[in-house]
Amino acid sequence: MICLTVWRVRCCRVCQRHDPMDKIVDIAVASYVKSLSVSDCQLAYLGLDKQHRVNVVGGAAECFGIEDIQRGSLAVAQLSFLEGLFAGENSPTVIPNAQFMVDRFVDLHLFGDPGQQWLLFVDRTEQGRQLQRAQQVRLDEDIVQEQMLKERSADHAIGVDAYYLATERLISIYSDSYQSVDEKLSGLLQQGLDYFQLEVALLSCVTNDLATVEVVVGEQPGGAKFKEGETRSADEIPCSFLLDNMSHLVIDNVANTQQFARSGFSLAGIKSCLGAAVQTINGPFGCICFYSTKAKLDGFVEQDEKFLLTIADLIAGLQGSKEQLGFVQ
Repeated sequence: MICLTVWRVRCCRVCQRHDPMDKIVDIAVASYVKSLSVSDCQLAYLGLDKQHRVNVVGGAAECFGIEDIQRGSLAVAQLSFLEGLFAGENSPTVIPNAQFMVDRFVDLHLFGDPGQQWLLFVDRTEQGRQLQRAQQVRLDEDIVQEQMLKERSADHAIGVDAYYLATERLISIYSDSYQSVDEKLSGLLQQGLDYFQLEVALLSCVTNDLATVEVVVGEQPGGAKFKEGETRSADEIPCSFLLDNMSHLVIDNVANTQQFARSGFSLAGIKSCLGAAVQTINGPFGCICFYSTKAKLDGFVEQDEKFLLTIADLIAGLQGSKEQLGFVQ
């Protein structure tokens, strides 16, 4: 859309609609207009001589604020936007949807015949306003989208920072020489629980069809109550099946997956969960499981999965050291 600066703007009244041909008395203009689709559009025109002086003012000139254009004066002196726009002989030029005034849009047609050039104003105010509104809607959408992208980028940056800070705390717990292995195991599980914002964390040792709960962290809101040191059927321990193929899982909503059928999940009332198999230097050990009785509405992300596997690796290292000490003793 082009905006034209007009010398002298006067069009305060509402122009009455009429047949656009009513006020066109010049044959060349009438012939040109017949080739256009301008039904029910206001029209006005200026005639220019070879020196581009105005010699004709016609049509509904009052509707475009050009009724007082001075004949005999250069057109560009009165309508500065015409500078450089004059068409060559018999070579029409069209400037569509130009904002001619604050509240008016026009198509400008510059065309000529021997010895004369014509500047035709075709009212396109309604179409121009629609285009302007559509452009504003797109602009608003672009602004909203840009803001959303900025917020997502900021959220991502915050998430990355939180991930690295939490990982540093994991390493600090693992390396703390003043804590026992059992304290470190509890600390790693607690750190994971805080990071994932879930309710309970379990470390279980799985042997054949039985599983022993080694560490429990968090408050168990309902369902199966797990106690440290107790031994149950492996099927009753969430995520124990992961040891079968040394895998891991991340589930936002257990109800949407086939894992919901497993008894360990249903007994504990688990709705969201992260779990991983743990293998020490001595072979498969068991599993870790972080869970909640509420679905994770905002979902887990890739960094959550990486954090889970980091905890599993650190616990495997600690548990392997604990096993080695047991062998020595």
